[in-house]
Amino acid sequence: MSPRITVLLLALLCFSAKTFAQNGIFYGNVTDNEIRFLDPATGATSLIATGGLDSQFEYDLFTVNTATNIAYQLGNLNSVHTLESVNLTTGAASYVSMTLPGTVVFGGFYNSNLIVSTGNQVYSVDTTTGGSTLLATGDLNTIFLYNKFIVDSANGMAYQFGVKNAQNTFVTFNLVTGVVTDLSTNLSGDPIFGGFYNGELIAAQGNQIRSVNLTTGTSTVLANGILTTQSTYDKFIVDSTTGLAYQYGVLSSVNTIETVNLANGTVTTATSTAPVTPNFGGVGAAPAPAPEPSVIALGLAGAAALLLYRKRKV
Repeated sequence: MSPRITVLLLALLCFSAKTFAQNGIFYGNVTDNEIRFLDPATGATSLIATGGLDSQFEYDLFTVNTATNIAYQLGNLNSVHTLESVNLTTGAASYVSMTLPGTVVFGGFYNSNLIVSTGNQVYSVDTTTGGSTLLATGDLNTIFLYNKFIVDSANGMAYQFGVKNAQNTFVTFNLVTGVVTDLSTNLSGDPIFGGFYNGELIAAQGNQIRSVNLTTGTSTVLANGILTTQSTYDKFIVDSTTGLAYQYGVLSSVNTIETVNLANGTVTTATSTAPVTPNFGGVGAAPAPAPEPSVIALGLAGAAALLLYRKRKV
């Protein structure tokens, strides 16, 4: 092989070396400040960033805006209710106080703001200031907390499950007009809202994965999982772009991440190294890690070799 070809190949190898990220799940852990990425194909986890809250509140209070790659978590900092923002690419964190009446539940994002429920009230929260604006007010008699409030960012709608007049009710909130609609539903027990697929809401009801019609509130079974025990709260999430749903739980006494294909019902599992308290916050590609020093050195060596070769040819 000629010296020129050798140098060119070395340079090409140096400059093309990169890690290709796979879609997976961002989660927070209520026992520490770590934000991690779970690969559902292998069950392996990797550290993405570390926050700085004194304590993290559990359930429905960790979410990721995958459009901006920023994670948000509510907790205490210096004894003040604080909204933490963590850039998952750089690891930079910022903090603003956020105080709302009642129990706060994150639902998603709309118009760049975080949409939360405090029971029957739905608020828009400015994540840069912590300020909030009331958008709509429902009328449920009983409101089931945790994973029963979700936002459809594309359509400016939010959805909630609860009880009105002793009947299970599926509530729709128009985030633009404030109009609230109550729909009778066949959802029951402890459904967990995971996301949207093919224009419908996907919910886990035990091992049943159900699709909820957003106009009628009626749900139908799409698939059945195989977990021995399903972990409740924040451990079911849908990737709308791939049509895959993920649920965390136990299979044969082993912590397991289950993947359900919503199109054909196929179920696959992987043993997971995630803790028993992961709070799923979003689905997407893991931020590419910074190059290792050895890779940087190799790249510089390739550039130097190419430059030297060109000078010798002059």
